[in-house]
Amino acid sequence: MPVSFQITLSEDHMYDFLLKHYYTHTGGIVATTAGILSIILAGVFIYTGNFTQSGIWIMTAFIFLYVNRKTLKSKARMQVKQSDMINKPLHCELADKGVVISRDGEVVTNPWEDFTKVYTTKKVVILYVGRVRAFILPKEQMGEQYQAAVEMIRKHIPRKKIRGLK
Repeated sequence: MPVSFQITLSEDHMYDFLLKHYYTHTGGIVATTAGILSIILAGVFIYTGNFTQSGIWIMTAFIFLYVNRKTLKSKARMQVKQSDMINKPLHCELADKGVVISRDGEVVTNPWEDFTKVYTTKKVVILYVGRVRAFILPKEQMGEQYQAAVEMIRKHIPRKKIRGLK
């Protein structure tokens, strides 16, 4: 039986997606590692009494660990404001033939075989189609259909492609 619900992405949903996407890919991993190494170096320089160098490394850590997150927040805000695809409500149906998205008479069907991975966060379920395209499904908007949606996803997508879906 198909699972249907209406979704409208908010800035928080987009930010949650961008955080997950960024920190599970190379750029986010490198930035986090650089931030942690900067904190360690700042500690070493504080220990040796070189407060100028430690200040530089603290600022570097601040940029890698804090500014990146704020940049993602700003990016989420801009994407939600500027994109017609995000601003308008979509009807989503998870069926045996795939994921069917419709709006204003346009219907797009993605067969389950097209999905490369599934991630979940506190707020959204992310269905990736390739490396850069994804469907972002807000959990609270699925309401009572959430568990049925999880079962449909698990039924059609191999377990090794699914991360954190409960």
